[in-house]
Amino acid sequence: MILAMFMLLAGVLAVVPVEDAVAAESSGYGPDGYFSKLSDGARPVVDNETGTPNSPAANGDTNTRGIMFGETNASSTNDNRTLTGIYKTLAKGPVDTEVLSFQPATTGNWHKSSTTTVLEGEALLWADEVVTKNFDYSSRNTFDFSASSRSTIATKSSDVGKNNYSSFEKQQLRNDPVEGVCTVSSCRSGSESNSPASSKGSYLVFPLSSGDMNKYLNHTGNHNSGDANLACRGSLGTTCGPSESGPSLVGYWLRSPNWNNEEQVIAVGNSKVGAMTVTSSDGYGLRPALRLRLDNLLLSGNKGNQGQSVSGDLRLTFVDTAARVVLSKTPRLEKNGANWELTDVDGTVNGFTKTGFGWKLIDPEDDSGEVVASGRTNKDTATNTDGNMVVPCASLMPVRITRCQCGGRGMVLPQRVGRIVRRYRCRAW
Repeated sequence: MILAMFMLLAGVLAVVPVEDAVAAESSGYGPDGYFSKLSDGARPVVDNETGTPNSPAANGDTNTRGIMFGETNASSTNDNRTLTGIYKTLAKGPVDTEVLSFQPATTGNWHKSSTTTVLEGEALLWADEVVTKNFDYSSRNTFDFSASSRSTIATKSSDVGKNNYSSFEKQQLRNDPVEGVCTVSSCRSGSESNSPASSKGSYLVFPLSSGDMNKYLNHTGNHNSGDANLACRGSLGTTCGPSESGPSLVGYWLRSPNWNNEEQVIAVGNSKVGAMTVTSSDGYGLRPALRLRLDNLLLSGNKGNQGQSVSGDLRLTFVDTAARVVLSKTPRLEKNGANWELTDVDGTVNGFTKTGFGWKLIDPEDDSGEVVASGRTNKDTATNTDGNMVVPCASLMPVRITRCQCGGRGMVLPQRVGRIVRRYRCRAW
């Protein structure tokens, strides 16, 4: 017998009592619908490339779905920037670090740096835009000399990690050192292998390394070749746009030094990797990457109605194990015209009345990572979109028997659609 589970979500960042979790995957929360469909070690921008890599015709980035994450309002962000809040998935772990160049094989190792490690059960995400004003890297190519003695780029990374994400979002990020950086007074030994290359401090968000340009963005062209996969695609435009003050913001810093020159680091300007950018240049800002933990991820749904779709940006729903949901009614299926819809979804979260809940329908015997359907009850004022409570009965396999059970109270709800009887199991989140 195949059971299709309904899981009820509360809000964008879901709350769920741990003891009610449904064991459909190792996390107990079932597939999320996006990351659950990516294979371990996947690199979406590389895997989705159908254009010409290392060129303005590259399209791996545009073919990769956006993920909404972090603050967007200028009153809440570092440097008071109004942001799109869109990130692209660069990898799903596990992916080991390796020393790579961002350009074809040449004499010397000054341009080779370690890539970012992505652990099992996490994903590497990268912002679609520069999130700060422009600033200089530092007086030398040192990223951090100690946990408290840091360059401007390292300090900005910490500031953005502190200010641009809610406390709940921060709990979903891995806070650890990053690879491929200079951690002594200056680096000019000629290669990373001759210098300590993992940061002294830990970072929630950080700039990518020069090796990441190759590993996760498929960039192996000459350092002055334009690459659409490197272009900023947020509100600042493809060149990252002008800054609020000072020189024009032309691009973003990478964290890797020129291992052969203590006054040079690597940056990206106008979608080109600048291999010998001086550390005192102030035309660049921070385009942050982050390591997102997936163990508490419940749903990846369309940012509008939280439904399942093949395109468009996604909104993530995570589990808050400290919260408690109590339903005041028993959800049920009801025919509305030609559609079957989930109704009577009301209740409280931590004792407070909740105006909207979300839901998802999964097949525990389907290991493809698919979510059959998902949605939410209320209108989303931010995106001006209505909720989505339609259950796509016609898309379910024939003779699929499911059961409905809500809040521990078992209740069988046979619904006859044509010749097929369906029963649903509901779980309160």
